[in-house]
Amino acid sequence: MAPQLLSLKKSDLLKAISENPFPDAEAVPKSIHFYFLATRPAKPDEQIMTDLQTETESFRVQGRVFYLHTPDGVC
Repeated sequence: MAPQLLSLKKSDLLKAISENPFPDAEAVPKSIHFYFLATRPAKPDEQIMTDLQTETESFRVQGRVFYLHTPDGVC
C-alpha cells in the first residue's frame, strides 16, 4: 500500500491539542505525542498496543488522532 498524503488545517492541530486526553503530561511536553491517522479506525485493536506498552506508557485513539504518553521517553 502506497503512503497517503495527509492534509491538515490549523484547526485540526488546535483541536488535537485541546482534546489531549493526558492533560497532566503537558508539564513535560516531550512526553506527549500525537499522530494523525488517514482515517478513523473502524475497530482499533487496542490489545496489540496494550501488549507493547511499558508500565508507564498510556495511549488513546480519539477519532483520527492517536495519542501516546511516554513519561520515561521513547526508545
